[in-house]
Amino acid sequence: MLRSLYQCNPVAPGVLARKMGMAKEAISKLADRLPDKRLIARLLKGS
Repeated sequence: MLRSLYQCNPVAPGVLARKMGMAKEAISKLADRLPDKRLIARLLKGS
């Protein structure tokens, strides 16, 4: 996931899910844990 984010940063969860062949919900759940580890920063739509 981190490699995919690096290649197309920023990206919507749905786009990342399609690129990785995963469900959007699974991507969102994983992405929810990464900011706590300071691996990603989540942006709100329109930011």
